Amino acid sequence: MRMHSFLLLVVLLGTAYCASAPRWSSDSGDAAPTSREEFDPRTLDEDLLIEPVQRENPDQAQTPAEPVASVQEHAPSASASVYRLQLVALSNEATARQRRAELERALDVKVYLVARNAHSVLQAGQYATRAEAEALKEQVAALGPDYADAYVVEVPASAVSDSVPAEAAPELVSITGWRVLIDQFLSHDHDKAIHLAEEAKKRLKRTDISVILKGPYYKIEVGNYRTEAQAQAAAERIGRYYPNALKIRSQILVSQEE
Repeated sequence: MRMHSFLLLVVLLGTAYCASAPRWSSDSGDAAPTSREEFDPRTLDEDLLIEPVQRENPDQAQTPAEPVASVQEHAPSASASVYRLQLVALSNEATARQRRAELERALDVKVYLVARNAHSVLQAGQYATRAEAEALKEQVAALGPDYADAYVVEVPASAVSDSVPAEAAPELVSITGWRVLIDQFLSHDHDKAIHLAEEAKKRLKRTDISVILKGPYYKIEVGNYRTEAQAQAAAERIGRYYPNALKIRSQILVSQEE
């Protein structure tokens, strides 16, 4: 009886052990492991991240590295140039000053006298755009053929003031008259034109000799004659020294009292 009870107890304990032990299935017939492995989700981030990554705030990520103000500081400034209408270039400064005063009265705009090499260049107006300077052409052309070739020039901001101080000039008026053309040279022969003008001043003993740039030519002109007869007589005298001399129709400057 005691033996029967003991065997029953062993059977019961064995059954209980089989029910609680883990069950393993293996196609290869290997023995089940002796220890139980469990999955811990808390280790997932640490296992997958090799290096820490700093997460940025989406709002901060859209912020430019440099403030907008710094870009505006490097933006290009307003135009540094102005526009004028170039009227004429004269080698005689005294004549240029007289004509400057007359042109300011006729055009009712500021006329600038700019020293350029051996010439005194007259430029009218000072405008922000080329179109505004172009608009002055028609008014200038009405003053006579001397200004038919006027053209717009761009002047840097550093050169917008007069290069020659203004002085009181005698009251002169511009009328259609005559001059004597001694000779003319193409624009690339500027030095020849200047040399001839200086020579003529000494040979003719006159100071009213100018080198005038008209189109592609530098023209050496003499005098301010009211009548054709006066200009013809002067051309004959000057022709003794300069055979190419001839009278030409031109705008001349004369005293207002004459």
